[in-house]
Amino acid sequence: MQCAPAIAPLHLYLLCGLGTVKRYFVTGEESLRVGAAEALGVEFDEVLKTFRTLARREIQALCLACEHSTLPSCELWKESQ
Repeated sequence: MQCAPAIAPLHLYLLCGLGTVKRYFVTGEESLRVGAAEALGVEFDEVLKTFRTLARREIQALCLACEHSTLPSCELWKESQ
């Protein structure tokens, strides 16, 4: 299975749906789009890529510590890494 790229939409991560951190970062991305996309112009794509990379690292750290790491959806995540 291919790993989702760092710039992939955040809904592709934490497939188990157990982590509130996913909603935190999805909301953060939406806020960036509303509040900064127009002001940043062409630089917004780079900011979004950086944000998604940082979010993905945080989500991966959460997954490593999760007590539910035996769920089938978690196995899909592990296989994609």
